Amino acid sequence: MTLSIGLLYLTWLTFSPVMSLFDALDCVAFNTLHCKADCSNIPTKLDCESVVDDELHQLLTQYSNITSTPLRLTIRKSADLHLSQNLFAPVVNQLWDLRIESDTIINEIPSGSFNGLKNVRFLDLSGNKIAHLHAEDFAGLNQIRGIKLERNPLIQIAAGVFDDLNNLRCIDLDDNALTCDCRTLWLKKWSISHPNFWEDDQELYENAGPDQDCDGDIPDCEYPPIMRDRNVTEIPSDICDTAISDMECMELQTSHCKTYCDNWTPMQIQCTNVGYAELKGILSRYSQLTDRPLRLDIARSANLALNTSLWEPVKDQLIHLHLDHSAVLLRPNSFANLRRLVFLELSDDELAVIPRGTFEGLTALKGLSLDDSSVEHIDEGAFAPLTSLACLKLDDHDDHAIGLCDCDMQWLRGWTSNHTQVFDEKVLMYDYGLKVFCDGDDLDCPGKEPGTSQQDDCS
Repeated sequence: MTLSIGLLYLTWLTFSPVMSLFDALDCVAFNTLHCKADCSNIPTKLDCESVVDDELHQLLTQYSNITSTPLRLTIRKSADLHLSQNLFAPVVNQLWDLRIESDTIINEIPSGSFNGLKNVRFLDLSGNKIAHLHAEDFAGLNQIRGIKLERNPLIQIAAGVFDDLNNLRCIDLDDNALTCDCRTLWLKKWSISHPNFWEDDQELYENAGPDQDCDGDIPDCEYPPIMRDRNVTEIPSDICDTAISDMECMELQTSHCKTYCDNWTPMQIQCTNVGYAELKGILSRYSQLTDRPLRLDIARSANLALNTSLWEPVKDQLIHLHLDHSAVLLRPNSFANLRRLVFLELSDDELAVIPRGTFEGLTALKGLSLDDSSVEHIDEGAFAPLTSLACLKLDDHDDHAIGLCDCDMQWLRGWTSNHTQVFDEKVLMYDYGLKVFCDGDDLDCPGKEPGTSQQDDCS
């Protein structure tokens, strides 16, 4: 009876789905100078750090000779490792889960590295320095269900790179540096047509455990600046229209202004310490070269006169104007001919007074930010022309808020009470579909309860 029980026990160990007796006795054989093994579950875990080619290849060969148990292989901080099809060849049938992390891959995946890995379910390439994905990088991963590429400086992803991965369920492309230009438009269409790929907590294979779940994430854009922090599904559909030539783009560069001539909408001009004549000149050349919408950023520019003559060349193109850390004198009709302007930011500017009529003509304006500006007085009726206003940011004026809380500004309290909807966070839409974010905020007066906009003791 005792002998029979012993034989049954040995039989269970040998054929148990958890672990064979051979694995239990010989897991220590998979420990090397730079690799540690954990055979307590299926798949077996091999974790390697700072490993080199010969050590890893010998270990994988030894593993394949000893056991047929599925394998999860993690490689970290191994910049001297040369990825190749031959490196993984010994475990081509057992490798289910492959994680190559932490600066192991530089710039691009070596050609053919994953060819033949027909049973890999999950590929994690997080935290490397991969800048480019080529169309054939994942060729041969016939069973792949999840790919993680987060925390890489990915600039470009080749069209078709995911097309032949018929079992793919989840992709994580968070925290990269994508250039969202005409070459990336395919990714917008692909992302929209595969909505399930971006869901969280997807189990990729049986008994994978929570750390094997895949959280899908649509990639954000890093460049051009207008697309930063927006995802690829927001790339304008007209981005592949005819672009400005390199020669024409040179005409839009000046000593104090840089124009981004990539083919995206709106185009963007950034100026610092610019004067009136230089700014008007570049705006005139811009209107002659293209009819594309424009975002204009002006920083640290003192004594810049804002008037209809300055804006005349781009009156039908300027949709987003950002004045930052600049000393400007606002007068009635400063923006009167900007009939397509959607968002006006006057941030950290030395403004002092906003007279009645300043915003005359801005009938399309949806967002206005006076964040951290030095405004001490706003004439009653200054906001009246803003018939499309959906978002207003008045808070964060530091000591300057005292002026806006004086008794001669009682009208502002009444106005804010009647327009509470403009102080909510908003996602505004340009006419062509691109989002712009506006964080609405009412004015808080020093020494008063939060949300109190004016002094209560004015007679």
